[in-house]
Amino acid sequence: MKTLLQILSIVLIILFAFSCSDDDSGQRPPESETLFDIYVVGREDNTLETNYAKIWKNDIATELTMGNSITDAQDVFVYEDDVYVAGMEYEGNHSVAKIWKNGVASNLTSGATDATAYSVKVNASGVFACGYEKNENGVWVATYWHNGVSTPLSNGIENSYAKDIAVSNNNVYVAGRVIIDGYTIACLWKNGVLTELANADYYSSAESVFVDGNDVYVAGFKESDTNDRATIWKNGVEINLSTTNDSYAQCIKVVDGKVYVGGWEHFSGSDVATVWIDGEANYLTDASKNAVVYAIAIYQNDVYATGFEENDNENAGIIKVWKNGEEMTSLTSGLKPAYATGIRVVSRSFF
Repeated sequence: MKTLLQILSIVLIILFAFSCSDDDSGQRPPESETLFDIYVVGREDNTLETNYAKIWKNDIATELTMGNSITDAQDVFVYEDDVYVAGMEYEGNHSVAKIWKNGVASNLTSGATDATAYSVKVNASGVFACGYEKNENGVWVATYWHNGVSTPLSNGIENSYAKDIAVSNNNVYVAGRVIIDGYTIACLWKNGVLTELANADYYSSAESVFVDGNDVYVAGFKESDTNDRATIWKNGVEINLSTTNDSYAQCIKVVDGKVYVGGWEHFSGSDVATVWIDGEANYLTDASKNAVVYAIAIYQNDVYATGFEENDNENAGIIKVWKNGEEMTSLTSGLKPAYATGIRVVSRSFF
């Protein structure tokens, strides 16, 4: 009996030691473990005429398509542990606008004409996406879809393009550009109502929209007499981010009152990947190779950016992720052309 009691005592001590370990029975991650996930979407060539639409989660790639056609993954959004990707895939003779949910594709268009989806957002009301589709007359029509139901944003007489969508307080905002009387003009649609953001004297385009409270921010670019200028519009008021070099804004986020814009600026003979924070340019690359930022994400005061940088032979793009101005990782090798246009950083769910 005494020996049995001794054995039981030892077992209890061991069990107590395990219960007090850092693992916490697998319910809580160690302090050093990453508490967030980074999603990046883009495309990588397979052959000269085909490519893969891909999503990377924490540097691990998943192919959304088979690599036997022309495809694109343009944007990514995470909602309640579901991952949504907007893009397109050629099926037969036409490109089909698509949404992938957790890797499973749904078509937004029939494939009777060309179409593509550029942006996706999700909330309790469902899935919102925007892009453009050719009508029967061969004219591009800016369009947004809500739960798969399309809403054309233009009259279909002249080309129009939708590039980004935001939903706030039951209002739907779409940024893009329209051609009016032969002039290409940056614009914003709010619930289908068009506002021109620039005059018709020079080419301009709106690439991204973000709503912060009562303020609506749009990022894009416009030509001038001297150079192309990265531009933001806050509630319709124009602000130039660069006036000395050609520059282009592709994405915008506003967090805690700070305005973050991603794009590139051209100097020293190269496009230089750039993030502007409250109008101040932060250069992510050194102008030795062309590099651009297409998308940014802000997570706990850290700024993540993605796009591409040319390889050493300057014949293919390497998908890069930068964090706070420093290169964080390369997602592709540079052996084949690739670029990324969407990034999302979200808290990891452990329970």
